[in-house]
Amino acid sequence: RLRNLGESGTDAMFAAQIGHESAGLVYMEEIADGSQYEGRQDLGNTLPGDGRRFKGSGPIQLTGRHNFTLFSRWAYDHGHIASPTLLVERPELVRSDPRLGFLAASWYWTVAPARHQRDVRPRRPRRRDPRDQRRPQRHQRQARAVEPLPRARRPTTPT
Repeated sequence: RLRNLGESGTDAMFAAQIGHESAGLVYMEEIADGSQYEGRQDLGNTLPGDGRRFKGSGPIQLTGRHNFTLFSRWAYDHGHIASPTLLVERPELVRSDPRLGFLAASWYWTVAPARHQRDVRPRRPRRRDPRDQRRPQRHQRQARAVEPLPRARRPTTPT
């Protein structure tokens, strides 16, 4: 079961992370070709071509054979897909089907807790990497996500 994204204040960070990874919901596929993930044991990319096949996909950029395998099994167990290996056999579906892409993002954030959930507060990096120009954008997205929405005014009824 997916937990409520509003628990523990992670909803703002979830929105910020998706906005960051997808450049504001513009990209559902990593721009790079994925070759940088070839042979990455920590991602489960053990076969030649895994880096490109399992490159970042969906709005949260699900990456790696291991994550695709776990997500595919979970999606099958919960009745979202017809085969437990469908998304390992056809990882492009997470990139091309918005339903599966957003389900992958929700799964990654709630069912597969990772380092990103240890501390959802924005932090200053110890040493700023001049190549990472998007880090401030992520924090700005998070700040916007927690801003209160304006209250809707009730229509006045003529008397």
